[in-house]
Parts: sequence; C-alpha cells; structure tokens
Amino acid sequence: MYFTRLNLFKIKLFIFITLTFFLATQTHATVDAAFDYLARNFDQYHTQFYIYKDAEAGGNHYEPSGKLGDVQDIGLTTDSGNQPYSGNTCIEIRYHPMGSQRWAGIYWQHPRGNWGEKPGFDLTGATTLSFMARGAAGGEKAEFKVGGIGATQVQSTGVLTLKATWQKYTISLKDIELKNLIGGFAWLTNAEQNPQGAVIYVDDITIDLARPHELRFLQSYETDPKNSTIKNHTAFLYDNALALLAFLSRGEAKDLEIAKILADTLVFAQQHDRYFTDGRWRNAYRTGNIIDSETHQARLPSWWHEAQQKNIEYPVHIRTDIGNVAWAMIALLQAYQQFKSPQYLESVIAAATWIETQARDERGGYILGFDGVDEKKQQRQRHKSTEHNIDLYIAFARLHQVTQDKKWAVAAAHARQFVEAMWNETDGYFWTGTGIDGVTVVKTVIPVDIQAWAIMTLYDKKHPKYAKAMAWVEKNAKLPICPTCDVQGYDFNQDKDGIWYEGTAQVTLAWEILGEHAKYQELADRTLISGQEASGGIYAGLPLQKSCVSTGFDWCYYHAVHVGATSWAIFAWRKWNPYWGKSVETLEKEGIEIAQNDRM
Repeated sequence: MYFTRLNLFKIKLFIFITLTFFLATQTHATVDAAFDYLARNFDQYHTQFYIYKDAEAGGNHYEPSGKLGDVQDIGLTTDSGNQPYSGNTCIEIRYHPMGSQRWAGIYWQHPRGNWGEKPGFDLTGATTLSFMARGAAGGEKAEFKVGGIGATQVQSTGVLTLKATWQKYTISLKDIELKNLIGGFAWLTNAEQNPQGAVIYVDDITIDLARPHELRFLQSYETDPKNSTIKNHTAFLYDNALALLAFLSRGEAKDLEIAKILADTLVFAQQHDRYFTDGRWRNAYRTGNIIDSETHQARLPSWWHEAQQKNIEYPVHIRTDIGNVAWAMIALLQAYQQFKSPQYLESVIAAATWIETQARDERGGYILGFDGVDEKKQQRQRHKSTEHNIDLYIAFARLHQVTQDKKWAVAAAHARQFVEAMWNETDGYFWTGTGIDGVTVVKTVIPVDIQAWAIMTLYDKKHPKYAKAMAWVEKNAKLPICPTCDVQGYDFNQDKDGIWYEGTAQVTLAWEILGEHAKYQELADRTLISGQEASGGIYAGLPLQKSCVSTGFDWCYYHAVHVGATSWAIFAWRKWNPYWGKSVETLEKEGIEIAQNDRM
C-alpha cells in the first residue's frame, strides 16, 4: 500500500513538472512571438525604400502628382481593393484615349509637384527598383521609368505587354544619378499601344535601400480593408512609449538597438515640432521616417485630399493629452537608466516643466490636455482624468528619484492626491475623473484600466484597500465564456460587449501583483494567447455584439492587431510592471516603499 501511494505521488509529481514545463515553454514562445511582431513592425518600412506599399502607408515616398500628356484621359486610384498583390490596396491606373496628344503619363515626384525646383531624395547606394504589375484583362501595354526630372539620366523597362496576373519587373539604377532623385517612378502609355484604352494595376514599388538607423515609430494598428487607411501610418505616442518599455524590459541586443532609436525619436519629435517649443508631445505621429525631408520637423499623421489639394489631419492626433505625455516621460526615464544619455533626462524635465506650469489645477490634479486644430488658439481641456493622473504620479515620482529635486515629489503628491480623491469607498472602485468644471465627478463610465493601474502604482500590503477595485472588475467587467473563443476576458467597461485584450493583459498583471496566481495563470495561458494573431501581435479587441468593443467614450477597439495590446501582453507574460520598470517579484522583495517615499 505504501509503495502504491509512493508511485501515485511520483506520477502526480511527474505530471505537475511536465505541465509546468509545457506552460513555461508555451509562454516563452508566445512572448518571443510578440517581441518578433514588434520588431517587424518597427522595421517594416526600413528594410527597403518604398515608393508604394499600401495606400497612405507611412513608408511611402514620392507622390503621383506629375500628370503628363492628355491628363484628362487618366484615372488614378491609389487605394484600389481590386486583388492587390500584397496588403490591403494597390494602384489602379485607367487610360481612355480621347485627347489630342494621344499619350499620357504620371510621374511619382518628391516633393509633390516638383519639376526640378526643389531637391529630391538622396538614394545613394541603391541599385534596383522593383514593382509588381498586371493588366485588368491582359495584353495592356505600358512603359515604366525612373529619373528624368532635373537630370538627363532616365532608365526604362521599355514597352511591356502586361499579363492578367501579377508579374515582377525591375529597373536598374546603375546609370541614374541618385544623389537627388526627384522622379522616383513613372508610367507612360499612348493611344497607339492601347487604342481601346487600358486598366492596369501596380503594387509594391520598392528600391533596394535599407535605412536601419533612421528615426521612426511603430505603426499602432494593423489595418484591413474595413478600417480607415489613416491608421496605415499613425503611430500613437502612448503605444510607442509602451513598446519602448517592452524592449527595455527584455534587454537583448536587438531590443536595446530598437529601444535606443525609439528613445531618440521621442526626443526628436519633442524638439522638432512644427509649432510648439515648450516640451510637449502630440498624441500621434506618422510612421516611416519621423523627419520631414523638406521642413526637418516631426511628421504628423495626415492624408491627401485631392479635391481640396491639401493634407487633412485628425484633431485627436495633433492635440496633446497629458497621460500620453506622462507615458513618454516614464519610457524616457527607463531609457535614461539604461543608456545614461543626458538628452533623455533633459527631455523628461522639459515635459514635466510644461505640465507643471500649464496643466496643474491648484484644486487638485492635472487637466486632460490641450485641443484645437489652430495651434495658436489651442484650448485647455479642463476635464481631469484619474487615468492620466495615475500616469503623472509615476512620471513625477520617478523623475524625483532620478533628480532628487523636491518639486517633482510635490508634483507627484499633487497627482496622487487627486487619484485618491477619486476612490469610491462605498463601492470599491475608482471614478473616471471630473467633468469640464474640474469638480463634478463623472460617474457614467467606469474604465477597467484605472482599477488595474491602481494596483500597479498604489497598492502594497501596507495599503491594501485598493485591491477592492479588482473585485469590482471581476464582478462588473468580466465576460462569460466567449462562444467563439472559449475563454473569458474583460471589457473596457461594464457593458460587456467584447473582450478588450489590452485591458485584459492589465488585469492579468494586476492579479499576479495581488498574489492571485490561479487567476493570473488562466488569463496568461489561455485568454491572452487566444488574442494572439499568427504574426505574434495581440488584437486590440474581440467585438461580440457590434463592429468594435465600445468604451462609453468617443472611440472603440476593433479586431485589429495593436502595439499597445501586444506590449501589455508582454508585460503580463513577463510579470513586469512597466510603471516602475521592474518585475513583480523584484518589487515585492524591495517593497513598494520605492513609490511610497514620494508621498508628501
């Protein structure tokens, strides 16, 4: 009997060890896949020089602005969804020979409309341009060229007869002067070649020139034809701060290489704004090279409006929300600790000084930010956000730790006091913040993230009351088992219309901090993995009732891979607290007094 029990014990022990090893291996693989996704996102426009990757893609260079010949005979669509070779879109060119000149063409120029008055791109070192092309029916004829604007050198494919299926074509650049290339690509045809007209498609126009060290941000969302092309080149400040923290958390050689470029890009964006010189950042920037080749300023998200002949911007992208600035500060402070570069600390101090002088509310906390398309007349957003003040508390507290300047401890206490004033003692959760008067508490939406973030920033065993917030989350924001994914997750708020993976990762990490290891393991091993796409990235949301996961505010989360969600999943899987830049285990050993010392 004794030996039977002993053998049974050994069998159970073997199963436990095997399962533990399997789960650890599985988690390691998913974390690696997530890091690989972030790294590919970071490099997606920089392994080669794109003229066209997708409509409005941040890595696109040159504009199809130089129409020639019978321009009225040309129809051009740069976001055609008609069977693109790759991505979501391709270029569609329609030629209907009606004009007197009997020919037509389009030059892709830099800058837009440049016929030699301004410099083009310096592509020294490139050897080949390649592109994909096909005809709508097959048999269409066209010629493609490089060069010829502001220089005599031009290289051509000669007249091609296109097939109905995608074919790859190349043009040698060996005899082209590449120091100042204005005309990066051109299409030409005529009535003799296409007497009945022609419809052709072009995609993936690239030049073999890598720029691995170029300053740049990650693209926040992967897009599909259902989503706006504006996201094809939008890099949100918050998402990129998280990505920087994620790369620093692992700290492998490639991670640090990317982290250094991201940190340098944050500094550049702050110091080269097109209007402001006060230390703020915008909510979003443009992917691809952050440096505008004409103005040498930081590029902002926009898209070309053909009818208005100008670039259009979304107000939410060019305004400044204080919480996003706080995350950039936290990320740069972590980068400063890693690289010891004085410019990172100087950048944080500039941002902190701007917030303290422009966003402080003497009644408590800091306002939401500044809004307005006209930068000369931007308005203070007088609402106050619990979430943003949590972020500011940590940003100021960590700045105080680095500088030992007492004023940042005072600022940290000011932000924290507002957060604590938003605690609903009766029901055990944090309110969203205040309305425009800065006093009236907003009670219509209760976000999940501030409850989880409070655990990461305010909770410790000596101050345990905020743990109640997670009980509220469990009761009010946890969804029943998803019928399509067979897992449970958490919504942004209490309407339970879908899984918000970013917030679910935050809740996962909060449970680990609270010592709820079974809850942590279930979410880490099943729910978060269910949200991981084949690329390794994590979806922003899984809508179950509508087209997107609603928030109760003026935005929602689509089923699109998201840098922010991916970064938070990495933090959860690695048990890493991004606010303090340390593992949960390390913080537990050291004690949260590292944070509490900044209480005034």
